[in-house]
Amino acid sequence: MSNEIPGPASEMSATTRSRVASEMAAGQDATDPQFLYSVTTTTLLLAIAGGLIDPTQLAKAELANRGLDRDGTWVGFDRAREIHLGASTAVDDAAPQAAAEATVVEIAQRHLGLDTLDTRNADALDFHDLAVWSIREALIAAFKSGVRFTRDATNGQ
Repeated sequence: MSNEIPGPASEMSATTRSRVASEMAAGQDATDPQFLYSVTTTTLLLAIAGGLIDPTQLAKAELANRGLDRDGTWVGFDRAREIHLGASTAVDDAAPQAAAEATVVEIAQRHLGLDTLDTRNADALDFHDLAVWSIREALIAAFKSGVRFTRDATNGQ
């Protein structure tokens, strides 16, 4: 086994690297990678081996969700996301909202025949009779869009 530390781990401080290596060497189940993989479901192992899941990116996302920096020190959620995911919170919050708004408008126009979703304060403009099959098509389109967005977001992270 090589003593060379792979790229992302080199961002960790030497003190933290030494502490983590000691904890792993202690042989406790909670920190033993061999044990953790031995109790992992076959489906998950196949997904990792097949490249469907990036364990490094999952670890970074989890560290960001815990608000920790590369040394395991609490830095807050926003800063942790910047460190591990390279994204600022403002961009993360605004981009999905804008995409959702655009998708909703497109679904309303395409499936419900509505030219706008803006409130115009007139019953004749704000209320519409819609066929149930149009509503069903719109809901299916919204669901598919959500599935697509979730898949893209998780594959991209």
